[in-house]
Amino acid sequence: MNSNIRKFWLVIACVALVVLWQVMKASKNRLDKAITFTEFIREVEAGKLKSVSISDEVEVRGAYKDNSPALHTLIPANYVEIYKILRDHGVEIEIKEKRGASWVSVLINASPFLLLLAFWVFTMLRMQGRRPPPPAA
Repeated sequence: MNSNIRKFWLVIACVALVVLWQVMKASKNRLDKAITFTEFIREVEAGKLKSVSISDEVEVRGAYKDNSPALHTLIPANYVEIYKILRDHGVEIEIKEKRGASWVSVLINASPFLLLLAFWVFTMLRMQGRRPPPPAA
C-alpha cells in the first residue's frame, strides 16, 4: 500500500513540474507589447518595424528597429493587402505554418482530468485494503 502512495505523489509531482514549466515558458513569451491592428499599421507606415512573423495567418509578432520590446497583434484573416504594406515599408516578413497542438499542451489541458483520475484510482486502491470481512455463516 505504501508503494501506491509513493506512485501517486510521484505522478502529482511530475504533473506539477510540467505545468510549472509551461507557465514559465508562457510568461517568457509575454514580454512583448500588445497593440491594436490600427497601431500596428501606424508603426509600419512610420518605418519603425524591422521584421514581423505571421503565424496561423492572423497572429503577428514584430521587432522594432530601435530594439524596443517586441509587439504582437492580430490581423484580419485573408487581408492580403498587409503584405504589400509591409513590403513597401521594408519590413522583413516571416511566415510560419499552422502548428497543431503539441503533446505538452494536450497534457496541460488534460491535467485536471488526469489528476481526478489519479485520485480516483488512489482512493479505489485504498478502499480495497479496507474491505470488511465476509459475514460468518
